[in-house]
Parts: sequence; C-alpha cells; structure tokens
Amino acid sequence: MTKEVEKTIADYASVSMTTQVGSGPDATNLVIQSHVDITRSGEDIDVDLDKLAQRLERQRVIGEIPAFVENIERCKSQIRKMNEDMQRLDGDFAEKWKKSGKTGDPKDSPQNAKHRKEVLLNIKTLEDSIQENENKLSFAIEVRDGKTDIKAVKTA
Repeated sequence: MTKEVEKTIADYASVSMTTQVGSGPDATNLVIQSHVDITRSGEDIDVDLDKLAQRLERQRVIGEIPAFVENIERCKSQIRKMNEDMQRLDGDFAEKWKKSGKTGDPKDSPQNAKHRKEVLLNIKTLEDSIQENENKLSFAIEVRDGKTDIKAVKTA
C-alpha cells in the first residue's frame, strides 16, 4: 500500500494577472486569477504562468476588436470629409478663376498648393492608419476564431 501525499493550501500560490483593454474612459481591466502548485518544478510553473499570460493576451486582443473597427470608420470618415472639402475648394477656385476673366487652366497660389500638399499628406497618414488597424483587426479575428495562436504576438 502506497501512502498518498495530501496537498494543502500551503502547496499553492495565488496568481493574478491584469491588463487593460482600450484607453480613456472606455478602458476596461481584464484579470485572470489562478492557483499554481508550487511543489512542481520551476519549469512546470513557468509553463503554467505562460499559459495564463497567453490567455490574458488573447482576451486583450479580442477585447480591442471594437476599437479597431471604430478607428477604421473614423479614419474613413475623415478622408471622405477631406476629399469633399478639396472638391468644394477646387470648384470654388475654378469659379473664381472664370469670374476673374482669366483664360487657361486655373493655377493654384503657393498658399493653396501648400495647403493641398498638407491635406494629401494627412490623407496618406489616415490611409496608413486604416491599413494598420485592418491588419490588427484581421489578426484579432483570427485569434478570436482560433485560427491563430496568440504566441504569434510574442514572436512577431
């Protein structure tokens, strides 16, 4: 007959991990709490802690899906407004050009050309932001759907 070893509460350590999802007033904290058997080897405990950290990271990534969607829509809206403003200004400028009696193609003033360049640069920045958020959204959806292991976040 073998003697079984009974585990007591002293054989376990309480583990709590916290991360924040989002920022500002809409931010939420995610908390994972567990107990780890401290009578096991340090390597086994590290494996358990890594699993908990991966679960927490997975939930954080999934929790950011609405923010990615919101950022994409906000950037697209800003681009639409900038394009509409540029078209309106181009129309106004062409109308003023005609009324002034000038012939040929309307020529931008240096100030208008500078403004146009700045607006186009802002649009490019917003398009880059859209691409970045779409990539993050795609990854988060793959994580949520179990198509990608969260370890990819740590090694990427």
